[in-house]
Amino acid sequence: MNCISFSREDKIDNLRGMIEKDHHTYGSQDQSLLMNASKSLNYNAHEMKKIIKCRDTVCDWYYNIVDHYDIRREVVYIAMSYLDRYARRKGDSRSTSTFQYRLAAVTSLYLAIKLNEQQIINVSSFVHLSRGLVTENQIIAMERTLLCNSDWLMNPPTPHAFSS
Repeated sequence: MNCISFSREDKIDNLRGMIEKDHHTYGSQDQSLLMNASKSLNYNAHEMKKIIKCRDTVCDWYYNIVDHYDIRREVVYIAMSYLDRYARRKGDSRSTSTFQYRLAAVTSLYLAIKLNEQQIINVSSFVHLSRGLVTENQIIAMERTLLCNSDWLMNPPTPHAFSS
């Protein structure tokens, strides 16, 4: 078998390119950037803790689902990217209803699986997973919203891509 080897410089250039794309194209944010953005919107400590707890709950829910369906855990990162970009586009999270955020969370995972996995999980399964909180039509409508709000940029670099 013939393997292609890359020089250290090529690997560093590739990594720089992925980081650049992550920050400028997809607007990736880490926890510290989230904290700084919250200060500019005048969130108090209680509101910030609530946002982080909600985000952590969604992330745990995502991992439970992907583990149950034997889906790559990398999909959780992608779904969180979709959800974070949706939340950033909405601006101040106090103006986004809890229902809309939950709908976006359910739809983000559905979309990440749909676009990145060979395994198909039907929309109706996500209605069931949400315990009937959302309907199929609402998921489909939110799917369009997520795609349009993200300018159809649906392949963010993942930590796995950085390590490959």
